[in-house]
Amino acid sequence: MNDRERQVREYRQKQAAKKQNLKTAQRWQRLKLPILAVVFLVVLALMIAEMRHWQDFAGEAYIIRTVNQVLNRHGGGDGLVEPIRGSIRDRNSQVLALSSITYNIVVDVRNLQRRNEHEYANNMRIFSEFFGMSSHEIDAMLARDTHYFPIERGVPYSRKVEFEAWMAERAAEARQDERRFITRDISFSGTSQRSYMHGPLAAPVLGFNHGVWWGLEHYYHHLLAGQAGRNMTVFGADGHIMTQRIPPVHGGDIITTLDLNIQRIAEENIIPWAEMSQAAHGSIIVMTPQTGEIIAMVQYPGFDANNPSLIEGLTTQNVAHFDELTHGSQEFFDELFRIWANFNVTATLEPGSIYKSFTAAKALDMGVISANQVFYCHGYVERAGMRIGCWRRHGQINLTQAIAESCNMAHIEIAEAVGREAFWRYQRDFGFGVITGIDLPGENPGLVFAVNELNATELATSSFGQRFTTTPIQSIAAFASLINGGYVVRPHVVSHVMSPDGSVIFSQNTSPQRAVIAPEISHWIRRAMAATVTDGTGRLAAIEGFTQGGKTATGEQGLQDDPDFTWSLSYIGYFPVENPRYLIQVLLHDIPPEVYDDGFTSVVPMFREMATEIIRLRAIAPCTAVETPGILHESEFVENFVGMGVQQAINHLNSLGRAFDFNGGGNFVASQFPPAGVRATGDTPIVLHLGDDGRAPLVVVPDVIGQPVDFAREILTQSGFVPRVIYSDLAHENPDAAVYQQMARGLSLPTGTDILIHAR
Repeated sequence: MNDRERQVREYRQKQAAKKQNLKTAQRWQRLKLPILAVVFLVVLALMIAEMRHWQDFAGEAYIIRTVNQVLNRHGGGDGLVEPIRGSIRDRNSQVLALSSITYNIVVDVRNLQRRNEHEYANNMRIFSEFFGMSSHEIDAMLARDTHYFPIERGVPYSRKVEFEAWMAERAAEARQDERRFITRDISFSGTSQRSYMHGPLAAPVLGFNHGVWWGLEHYYHHLLAGQAGRNMTVFGADGHIMTQRIPPVHGGDIITTLDLNIQRIAEENIIPWAEMSQAAHGSIIVMTPQTGEIIAMVQYPGFDANNPSLIEGLTTQNVAHFDELTHGSQEFFDELFRIWANFNVTATLEPGSIYKSFTAAKALDMGVISANQVFYCHGYVERAGMRIGCWRRHGQINLTQAIAESCNMAHIEIAEAVGREAFWRYQRDFGFGVITGIDLPGENPGLVFAVNELNATELATSSFGQRFTTTPIQSIAAFASLINGGYVVRPHVVSHVMSPDGSVIFSQNTSPQRAVIAPEISHWIRRAMAATVTDGTGRLAAIEGFTQGGKTATGEQGLQDDPDFTWSLSYIGYFPVENPRYLIQVLLHDIPPEVYDDGFTSVVPMFREMATEIIRLRAIAPCTAVETPGILHESEFVENFVGMGVQQAINHLNSLGRAFDFNGGGNFVASQFPPAGVRATGDTPIVLHLGDDGRAPLVVVPDVIGQPVDFAREILTQSGFVPRVIYSDLAHENPDAAVYQQMARGLSLPTGTDILIHAR
């Protein structure tokens, strides 16, 4: 191809490219407008959506802000209403712990400064006229830039009522001038205050609050606390502002089994004995053995539940001990926590000779010994190369004497006859090594030998209560089963809990947990232990005119070569023997060896003081009849009284000639002790636990003890009851005969019920 042809070709190609570019440009010109329109519309839509979003957000925020301003200006706002914590009372409804609402009066100084001249002047008048604040005090308050400035603290509800009445008077005066007299910056902030009406009385049992609740306050917190209410200020359907209130549910009231007067006697009784013995700890527990009710529970040292950290509230001995510690140190608080803990349920110690009665009961129940069996005490025995001594050489003695005179050798022989498997099984059945389930926190189960650890030496020492540990509550609860017919009962401090409307929301189950020994064995042991008082180690417990039984104990705490070795002295006693109404345990723990060596070797007189005061307080009549221990008495099956009406049960029991007593109140028998179908001796009292099915009105049986017979009859008759009088000796010929004993006083029973009273 020549040059001419090449030039023509290139020219034609350029012309074709120009035409193609022109066509492309023309096509784009046709499409550009629609594309730009679409892009514009998309951008516009996005902008509109975003604008609507911000408009809605700003509108909601504005609405919320506006509503809040209106509600804060005209309403009380949204807030919780604290419930009143339930009270704690003794068995006679005497108040032990009570909550009340107190108020802090608070000023919102920051908002006050922003008020108009008229409202600001009203507030100044309130401060000066009602609260009595001086100009200096008002200026000092106004200098604080705060929403919360308290001007009065801890004022009662009556102060709030007084303020509201004063404000209402001023508002009425202002309306005459067509002006408003209001304050939006003074408020009453309520808080609950817990008060323990008797200070140190039963403080470790009741508990207190120190960051967390202690004692009964902790155990029954879910029933005491109640549920908070709420105040809400809302718009009504018509647009008006209104306050909606959800009232609080106040806590339930606890009715304990404690007797305030007996508790006070025990508190006063324990201090001089503990200080005289220099014991680190002391304990007194009073129990009803048939039901497990704790009538009194005392420990030493004590404290004031209203101010448990107050060192001056402790006993002299412990104040001196605290003086040696740095206030606020870890050792300081460890010692304080030790005192706050309930010694009776948390502390463990070797029980000592009280356990000998359990060893004898096991063997009698198994039939490996007889009630008339004779033993010989040489003063010591050797087991596995270890010499084990008795406190004296008794020579030949029978089983009753072995219990009464606390012979180690006899009980070692008895334990070996029982065998380690049965010994361990009975130990657990009586409740040693396991918790009792008492309704108090922190219970310790103690520590007993495992069955494979009960070798010759361990079995021998365990037979008389050494080298294993128990708690005071465990000891007395187990001891109750020895004398109540052989039934393990759960110790408890609370009888029932009542809601604010008076209905019962919790009732304690007092039925026996299990039978551990036969009733006739319990019957024999109960009478055999009477010899402890008449002829044995408990002679100092004797009170003229009253039959008693019991068991002494001297417990070694540790080994005598140990520098920390101490002694524990205890005594568990009961009266009357025929039908024990009171089971009392007294204990002094960690007594220095030098004090023991100087002759402080028994707490039996401490028990006697306690028992004497209870007899005097309750006006218990003397009783001298007691059977001679040494034989097992015949027993019979207990009938079923559950479901009977109160009067029907009374009539039937009277026809059988059986002793009986009531527990609780109501119009029918809800449960009984001993339960139907078990064997019990004829003089074993039947305790009827009453219930209320709401079918008949109940009336409280008036207390007529100490009243002349005719007047007592009149009082009971007017209350709707039928008095039945039993005279002692020739008292029915004496016009001045007075009532000294009465059935069912203070209980709620249906009218028409026979009430038995004894006069002399």
